[in-house]
Amino acid sequence: MAKINLKNISFDFKKDNPILDNVNLEIKDGKTLCILGPSGCGKTTLLKVIAGLIAPQKGEIYFNGKLFNEMSPKDRNIGMVFQGYALYPQMKAKKNLTFWALIRKIPAEQIDEKVKTTSEIMGIGFDKLLGRFPHTLSGGEKQRVALARCIIRTPSVFLLDEPLSNLDAKLRRQTKLEIKSLFTRLKITAVYVTHDQSEAITLGDEIAVMDKGKIVQMGSYSDLYSNPVSTMVASFFGRINLFPKGNLLQGVRPENTPISPKETPGFLPAKIDVIESIFPEKGELISCKVGMETYFAKVETEKQFTLGQQVYIGFEKDKVLHFETETGRRARL
Repeated sequence: MAKINLKNISFDFKKDNPILDNVNLEIKDGKTLCILGPSGCGKTTLLKVIAGLIAPQKGEIYFNGKLFNEMSPKDRNIGMVFQGYALYPQMKAKKNLTFWALIRKIPAEQIDEKVKTTSEIMGIGFDKLLGRFPHTLSGGEKQRVALARCIIRTPSVFLLDEPLSNLDAKLRRQTKLEIKSLFTRLKITAVYVTHDQSEAITLGDEIAVMDKGKIVQMGSYSDLYSNPVSTMVASFFGRINLFPKGNLLQGVRPENTPISPKETPGFLPAKIDVIESIFPEKGELISCKVGMETYFAKVETEKQFTLGQQVYIGFEKDKVLHFETETGRRARL
C-alpha cells in the first residue's frame, strides 16, 4: 500500500503554456482517487508524472513520505492500466500476465502460484482466458487481462488511464463494477483518470476535478454536487440552470427548478423544447426555452407536459448557488 503526496507539481511543453500548474494532491493509503476533467486538462500527464514516465519541471513526489522524484518507473512498484490495453499480441494471456516474472527469472512454481491466486481474484471464468491470444478476446476480456497483469505483480499503487473508454456501454457498466469490487476487496491505492462523471462517482472515494492544469476542487461526489466552487465544476456533475442577476449568476439544479402550466408570480414564461425520460428513475427532464436560453426542470411524474407547451419556470430560493458572471467562480455573499 502507499500514500502519495504531490507538492507544487508543474510541467509544460511550451513556455507560458502549462500542462500542469502547481498541482498539490494527496492520495490516501488504500483509497481510490478519481481525477476528472475535460480533454486536454492535464489528467494523463499527471498520471505519467506519478508513474515516473515524465519528470516534473518543478515540485516533489512523495511515496509514503519518501521523495521519489529521482526514482525510476521500474522501482516505484506501480501497476498501470492503459486505455488501449497494451497487451503483447504474440503472447497468450497467461504469458502477458507472467512476462515480467519470466524476465526476472522467478521460479516457475512461484509464477504458477501467482497465476492461480490472480485468477481467483479476477473471478469466475478468468482462467479460461489464459490460453487465448489477445486478438481472440473481446474488449472486456482484454481489459480483464490488463487488470490481472497489474494485480499479479502486487503493486503498491494502481494507475488507470481511462481504461473503459474503448468498451461499449454494457461492458463499461459491467467492468466498472468489477473494478470497484476489486479495489474494495484488495484495499488498493489507486488513481483513476476519466472524463466520465459516472465512472468517477462509482469508483472514487474522492474526486479531484482538473481544469487547465490545475486541481480546481477535490472532495466526495456529494460535496462537489452540492457545493461546487465554480460553474465548471457544477456543470460536470449534472445540469445546472444559470439565471443572470446583475453581476451574478444564480445557479439552480433541475430538481430545484419548479415548472407550472399556470402563470405563477416570479416565474418566467417558457416553452417546452425537449422532454427526456429519466432512467432508471421515474419522471422526466424538461428542457424549456426562455428566449435564446435553455433551462431544465426535473419532474417526478411522466406525461404531465407536452412538446411546445407554454409553461412557467422558477427556482427554489433557498437552493440557489451564486457565481460571478465574469469568472464563473463561486460568489461569497
